[in-house]
Amino acid sequence: VVRQDGPALPVWAGATDAVLAVTQSPTAAAVPALVDAAARRGLTVLGVGADSSTLHEACGRNRVPFVALPGGRLPRAALWGLLAPLLVAAGELGILPRTGEDLARTADLLDALAEQVRPTGETYGNPAKSLALDLAESQPVLIGTSAAAGAAARRMAGQLAEAGRVALWGTLPAAATRLGGLLAGTGAASDDLFRDRVEDPGPARPRLVLIRDGGEAEHMRALADELVADCGRRGVPVSEVTAEEGAGPVGRLGSLTGLLDFTAAYVGIAGTSPQQQEDS
Repeated sequence: VVRQDGPALPVWAGATDAVLAVTQSPTAAAVPALVDAAARRGLTVLGVGADSSTLHEACGRNRVPFVALPGGRLPRAALWGLLAPLLVAAGELGILPRTGEDLARTADLLDALAEQVRPTGETYGNPAKSLALDLAESQPVLIGTSAAAGAAARRMAGQLAEAGRVALWGTLPAAATRLGGLLAGTGAASDDLFRDRVEDPGPARPRLVLIRDGGEAEHMRALADELVADCGRRGVPVSEVTAEEGAGPVGRLGSLTGLLDFTAAYVGIAGTSPQQQEDS
């Protein structure tokens, strides 16, 4: 599987290859250009995007299948509308195991999660609100224990950025070295005891948010446990987000992204004034 963001196909792409073209933008130019190029070379093509978009037009003129998404959705709410057709297509092409049953169970899982972390729920029983409180005055360092968990960490960093918060993200094993310096726990030792905590709240301290995939490899699980232990010795707080136990690969990803999406929304609400909330 090769990710291609530009308008040109790789020179080696030919009739035995497939292009899964996806974009939420109604006016995108690069992805429709890829569809045109793929059709000329005889590749199998599937488009997923907004109805009446430039991608929809490209798929229509090249007579290739297109999955139209419902209109009016914000980008942060479009993940599964874009992802589900790609997962089904990947299963049909033999790139991934068929995911039909897993997708159906994931939909039920996301419904149950939305009920658990709903805005009207009490904080003590709402893991998304609890994690948002943990992140309120800290510098989040998001680390995933697998490729899927790393993708959830990356998405969470993007969602927090939309809420005006900076977060760093990575995936084990590289993240343990690349982001390890941020988890050294030196901030508390240099804190000024006489600082006015109201007028001068001081720099945000790092907090490890470990995003754990139940399907992670044994050596990756050991590395994650070692990272948590290191943070404990250094006085760095840790929040762990664990994928739904017993779920399939898609369900585990869904349980992680679902919880983290709600958390990012609550972080954004907490950083918004009452007047801004009324205006929105």
